[in-house]
Amino acid sequence: MPTQVRYRRGTTAEHSTFTGAAGEMTIDTTKNTCVVHDGSTIGGHPLATAADLSVSQGDITTLQGEMTTAQGDITALESRPNRNILINGGFDVWQRGTSFPGVATASYTADRWKVHYSGSMAVDVARLTTTVDTSDYCYQLIVTSPDTSLTGGEYTNIDQIVEGNRLQGLAPGRAHAKDVTLSFYVYSPVTGTYSIGLRNKTFTRSYVAEYTVNAADTWEKKTITLTMDTAGSWDLDNGTGMWVTFCLASGPQYRTSTIGSWQNGNFMSSTNQVNFVSAASRSFLVTNVQMEVGDKATDFEQRAYGEEHALCQRYYEAGEKIAWSGDVTGIGTNYATTVKFSTTKRAVPSVTVTSAGESSVISNSRGSSNHTVQGFAAYANTTSTGAGQYYYTDWTADAEL
Repeated sequence: MPTQVRYRRGTTAEHSTFTGAAGEMTIDTTKNTCVVHDGSTIGGHPLATAADLSVSQGDITTLQGEMTTAQGDITALESRPNRNILINGGFDVWQRGTSFPGVATASYTADRWKVHYSGSMAVDVARLTTTVDTSDYCYQLIVTSPDTSLTGGEYTNIDQIVEGNRLQGLAPGRAHAKDVTLSFYVYSPVTGTYSIGLRNKTFTRSYVAEYTVNAADTWEKKTITLTMDTAGSWDLDNGTGMWVTFCLASGPQYRTSTIGSWQNGNFMSSTNQVNFVSAASRSFLVTNVQMEVGDKATDFEQRAYGEEHALCQRYYEAGEKIAWSGDVTGIGTNYATTVKFSTTKRAVPSVTVTSAGESSVISNSRGSSNHTVQGFAAYANTTSTGAGQYYYTDWTADAEL
């Protein structure tokens, strides 16, 4: 028969006062487990039992439940409609055209996006197709004339001016101001440090964040999370609420070494900002720009084109051609037609009307009147009389910030 080895044994209570020799094993008859001793620890080191393992499995199950809940929270965040505070962040809507060679500073290009620059640089802006993330298009800024030495208040920016109404959920200027997360994809031939600037309407409060382009000519996703300003004056109605600025170059006037916190003053870049416009033919690309409440960056909210277009039309509308037809019975008389906007404007817009064709007794000059946030009247003057006359009019309505 094989040799039988019997270890010393005792209850849990007896083990609690026993110190075994180093390397000695005993049996705990209460827990039915082995106890390993090291010669100094009272009670030794009991091995885990099945009951102990079941507790560990319970902990694992609890952890899995917490992970499921967290994933559910992320899914819930991503299902929130209209979570992107910015408009046209995917650069789908370009009512003014898709190419802007030699664009002037302070010009709107893609809907809701302006280009600003000051200095000897010159730039073009264009829509470019892309397959990054969910986007079909991106915003392209091309340096056509460089500025190698930035002084004073020289700069080059891509900006969106956010209406105050869209900031109400962020509670800026209040003690309970919310966390906000900005995310976007960027592509640049110039590696290094770039800046995002947030500023209030009066440029008396600023927040500058840095991000790094790590690899040249490579799409990279960037995420910036911050808490909105708890101080300052913030417009939360239909006026200018906040400037969101992608800074590509900045002179010392707008630079700051205070990064990642709100401060007094008008700043839009860090002192580490690269000078992207120091060489010609460089192209800076950005797309899927999203700003949302909370400290998590969710997937880009790809709104339907019609929905995004309507959001843009609150600020600018390039309307469908309008027509008038009828008998003209008076000379020098205005014949008018009513135009209804596709969506209510942010404010009473400035309206531009131009001729798109007319019959022989209609003047090719156009006018408009009775402007409201809902529409206006367009008219043309007559030079003679006649039956079966007509005219066509192109128009735009501008209520931008």
